[in-house]
Amino acid sequence: MIRKYTLAAVMILMPSVTVLAETDPGTPPRPKVVARECVQLINVVTQRATTAVDIRAKHCVAAINALLQDGADRRAHGLAQRCATGIGESARRFNERISAIAERCLALLRELEAPQELMDAVRRAAHAASDRMQAHVDRALHAIREALQG
Repeated sequence: MIRKYTLAAVMILMPSVTVLAETDPGTPPRPKVVARECVQLINVVTQRATTAVDIRAKHCVAAINALLQDGADRRAHGLAQRCATGIGESARRFNERISAIAERCLALLRELEAPQELMDAVRRAAHAASDRMQAHVDRALHAIREALQG
């Protein structure tokens, strides 16, 4: 059973080894440590994904502006549509990933009989991540619309 805890912690928190470093091989990870690592993982994934959306929007806006300057309005509109679709798809994949991380973390925390407050912290982090991504997507789409209006 203890090996089951350690294996579950590794599967959830692969990018971070502090859960394993802070526990003895025969001891299951502490719920507080698992919750902290889960929140950190959610935050790291969110930072990377929102940065990617911002960069993609910046590149799209620059390309749209260049096309408009060249008089290629139809191509600019087509590019804007592809950019918006791509950003939306990135947001969808991000939300799926955050949901999967949160669900795996919550399952492990339940298995460890963690206090409700730790599970709530993971849920809050996942909801905040989703809200943060949506704000970045909204700004990106607004920038693309603005670029089309010249």
